Amino acid sequence: MPPGRPYKLQADDKTIEIVAGLGQIQATVRECAAVLGVSHQTFIRFKSEHPEIQQVYEDGKLTGKVSLRRAQFRAAVENLNPTMLIWGGKQMLGQRDVQYVRETEFSKMSDEELDAEIEEMLRERQRDGRTPTDGA
Repeated sequence: MPPGRPYKLQADDKTIEIVAGLGQIQATVRECAAVLGVSHQTFIRFKSEHPEIQQVYEDGKLTGKVSLRRAQFRAAVENLNPTMLIWGGKQMLGQRDVQYVRETEFSKMSDEELDAEIEEMLRERQRDGRTPTDGA
């Protein structure tokens, strides 16, 4: 060991377990550093000097994503959660919401023209003895 202060972080089993757990909950590098009690730069340097730590962190993140996906899938399928079923359809099956917009003669009118047309339609209904809410 070189002379000077001992390193705050060691690539031991305890640190590996902590980093893996932080990866699983999608903790950022800054959050990992805070939990480990070191600066952001120290944690970055530690990962670069110990590739196994970087690998454990990345593997933890992937494991966490799989756990979340499993929970979402379970919520959708086992609980028949409509929100999760829609989410799963969009994410995994390429489904999407489609809105159809139909252009009509009214959609081309200005607000003033549309107001005048509505007034005319109401007058016609009154002349025919219908109320404004009667069917067409």
